[in-house]
Amino acid sequence: MVGAVDRLREEINPLINRVTERLNSNYLDPVRVTINDGEPHQKKVVRLSSVGQVIVIDNQTLSVVPFDSMYDRAIEQAIYGSDLNLSPRRQADGSLIITVPKLTIEKRKALVKESGQIFEVSRSSIKSLRQSAQKASKLDLDSNLITKDDFKANSKVLDEISRINSKAIDDIESRAKKILLDDH
Repeated sequence: MVGAVDRLREEINPLINRVTERLNSNYLDPVRVTINDGEPHQKKVVRLSSVGQVIVIDNQTLSVVPFDSMYDRAIEQAIYGSDLNLSPRRQADGSLIITVPKLTIEKRKALVKESGQIFEVSRSSIKSLRQSAQKASKLDLDSNLITKDDFKANSKVLDEISRINSKAIDDIESRAKKILLDDH
């Protein structure tokens, strides 16, 4: 269950980073680049960080320097095609300059909605893990591997662990919503 909370943090941090104005090189992590895989008509989808270096220039500007000039066009198309609404400008040296616009309140609300779906998946994960553990404990009881008192104790422990992790998810959600809707 702790793993579900950790995965939630990994998924929600990029959304929060889009809003906090602290631009970092991870901002473009959601971008996936389609490249040729050596063979004719063989395509491969890779992370942007695999084919280029992302550099923070200032609070609203990123630069992407491709590792090889053959990736220039693919990187540019991937950034245009991403859900980040970015328009890279090609430089004479082959790098791309990307100005990250400030988020509108509508976009912030859309991010809250997107984050809500992520939180629901995490809650469902906690519930299914709890149910699986309950079933396993019930099977142990039916197989006489544990006593009825052990089963009740296991149930209490599972309920407590579930409650703690659900509360952690709720806390993360409330902080995330506050950050996402805070209009500096």
